[in-house]
Amino acid sequence: MTGLPQCAESISRLANQTGSLREYEDLHIVLRNLSRADLEVAVTQYKLLDIFSHMDLSDGNFSEAALNIAMVIFSTFRLIEFANSHETELLKCITSKNLPLRDFVISRLTDGVKNSSPEDINIPETILLEISKIAIIEEITTASSARSFLMAFGICHPDGVKILLNNESILAFFASISSDEDVVRLTEIFAHIASKRQDTFKEMTEQRVFDRLITISRTNDPLLQLNVTAVLKLLLVCPSGRAFLQLRYLYFFSSLAEEEPVAFLGNPDYRQPLAICLSKYLSSSDPIITTCAIEAIGQMCITINGKRELAEYLKFGGCLSPLFTKAGAVMMNASSHSLPRILVALSDIINLPVAQDNLTDLIPICELTQEWFGQLCAPGPQIKSLSRIWDLAKQPFKEVRSASLKLLRSIATEPWGITMFAELPGFMEYLLNPTTETGTAMDGHSLQPEKFRIIEQCERTQELWKGVAPAWPLFDDLMTARVKKGIEEGVWGMRKAEAAVAMDNE
Repeated sequence: MTGLPQCAESISRLANQTGSLREYEDLHIVLRNLSRADLEVAVTQYKLLDIFSHMDLSDGNFSEAALNIAMVIFSTFRLIEFANSHETELLKCITSKNLPLRDFVISRLTDGVKNSSPEDINIPETILLEISKIAIIEEITTASSARSFLMAFGICHPDGVKILLNNESILAFFASISSDEDVVRLTEIFAHIASKRQDTFKEMTEQRVFDRLITISRTNDPLLQLNVTAVLKLLLVCPSGRAFLQLRYLYFFSSLAEEEPVAFLGNPDYRQPLAICLSKYLSSSDPIITTCAIEAIGQMCITINGKRELAEYLKFGGCLSPLFTKAGAVMMNASSHSLPRILVALSDIINLPVAQDNLTDLIPICELTQEWFGQLCAPGPQIKSLSRIWDLAKQPFKEVRSASLKLLRSIATEPWGITMFAELPGFMEYLLNPTTETGTAMDGHSLQPEKFRIIEQCERTQELWKGVAPAWPLFDDLMTARVKKGIEEGVWGMRKAEAAVAMDNE
C-alpha cells in the first residue's frame, strides 16, 4: 500500500502547479488508501487542498477527477473548516460546470453548518453570494443543494439571517431579482427559515423580504398563485407572520377575486370556491401544480376539525379524492422530484393528533383516515400501500427516506396503522432492526433516530388504544413485548451491550 512518504513529493508538486489527468487519477487512488492521520498531514503540511486551484474545472475529465478527490478528503474532514483558508479553491468548485462537484461541495458545507457550533461557522461573503445566486436563479431541478444550504444557514446559525440580509453584496443581489418566479423562490427560502426560527421574522420584515410577494399574487398565473399561497402558508406558523399578513390579507384575497372571480366566488348554489380551485388543480397535467394542491389539502388536514371538514370532499368519488390517485401514482415513481413533498403531505393527512380523553369520539376520524389510505392503491388491498412506503423508506435517497419515515410515523399514530404494521410480513422486524440505516449517512446524519421514533409511537398508540376499538386488534402480547424491549435498548440497540462492556472494564 502506498504511504504518505512515497506520495508527498507528488502532492507538493500538484499543489503548486497543474498536473496531467493521469496524475490526478493516480492521486485519487493514493488518497483512498491513506490513513486518516496521513490524510490530515497531506492537508495541513503538504497543502493538498491547493491542488483544486490548479485544476481546469471547466474540463469535464478534470472536474470529474476533482470530484473524486474531494469525496475522499471531505468524507474524512469537515469542509466548513477550510471555508476561509481555501476560499479560492472552494469558490472554483462551486462555480464549476460540473454539477455533481458543485453540489457535493455545497452539501458538505450544509452538513458543516448543521453540525458545527456557531463560532466555527464562518463562510466568506463570496461563497455565500455565489450559493445565493445558484439557489435563486438556477433551474430549480439543479438548485436544491444551494437552497438547502441557505435554509440550514438561516436556521442553524444564530445570526445567519442577519448575515444574509445585512451584507451589501448579497442584499444588492436580492434587490436585483426581477422575475416573479425568482422572487417567489427567494421568499420561500426565507419563509421556511421563519417557520423554524420565528425570531428571525422581524429582521426579514425590516428588510422588506416579503413585500413583493403580495404583488405577485395579482398575476393571472395559477402556478404562481399556488406557490405564493404555499409561501404565505409557511408565514402563518408564527404569530408575527400572521400579524404581518393581517395587514395585507384583504389586498391579497381581493387580488385573487379580481383575477379569478368565478373560481373565487363560486355560484349561489355551490359556495365552495376553494374546493373548486383545488379540484381543478388536482386534475392539472403539471406535477408542480398538483403537488402544491396536495400540500394545501394536507395543511388543512393537520387538525381533527380539518379532517372532518374535508371528509365529504376526500371520500371515494368526492371532488378532492383524485388526490389519492395522483399521490399513489407518484409513489410508484420513486424518481419523481415531488415525491418527498407528497409523502410529507400524506403524513399530515393521515396523522392522528390525540388531544382529547374520549378516544371513542375519534373512532370515526380513524375510519376516515383508513378509508383515505386505502384509496392510495384502490382497488388493491391497503397493505399494498404500506408495502410501497416501506420500499421507499429503503431508498438510497435521503429526502425520500426521511419523508417515508415521517409518513410511517403518522400511520403509527392510528390504531389501524399499527394493526397493519403487524400484518405485513417482515415489517416490524425492519422497524426493530437498528442496523438498517448503517452506511446510509454519507449524505448527512443517520435517519435511525427517525426510525426509532416510529417504534416509540407504536408503543404510545398500543397503550392508548388497547381495548378501545375492537375493529383494530393492534399488537399481540409477544409483539408488544418486542416493541418495549426495542425501546429499552435505545436508538442504536446498544444500551445493554454498552452497560455490559462498562461492567467488564470495572
